[in-house]
Amino acid sequence: MPHQEKILRRETLSRGRVFTHERWQVRLENGGTAEREMILHPGGVGIVAIDEQGRLLMVRQYRSGAGAETLEIPAGKRDPGETGAGGGVRTYCRAAGAADGAVPHPRLLQRKDMGLCRAGADPRHLPSR
Repeated sequence: MPHQEKILRRETLSRGRVFTHERWQVRLENGGTAEREMILHPGGVGIVAIDEQGRLLMVRQYRSGAGAETLEIPAGKRDPGETGAGGGVRTYCRAAGAADGAVPHPRLLQRKDMGLCRAGADPRHLPSR
């Protein structure tokens, strides 16, 4: 049986451009209560794009939190109403410079859904899972 906590109260502590910070009071399975501080995010997408020669598409990006440039897979936040697959295509196109077929079959890896597309695929024609 899955474990769960019932949310009794939610309080918004702050709203930022990307994140919302909330405090939740929850009912525990044992009947007690506890507070949880939550950071809410609209969702993100990361892609692992491999070309026909088996090369992995990576991007260099400065990360303030790390205080350095990092080498990472192309990733970003999803736009409102955007599917993970649609966000993956958009993210891939931005990272590759254009949907020119340089990486023909990126596999899109998201937290909650997965899809397979080709470079330049129209997000409206991708399956939404």
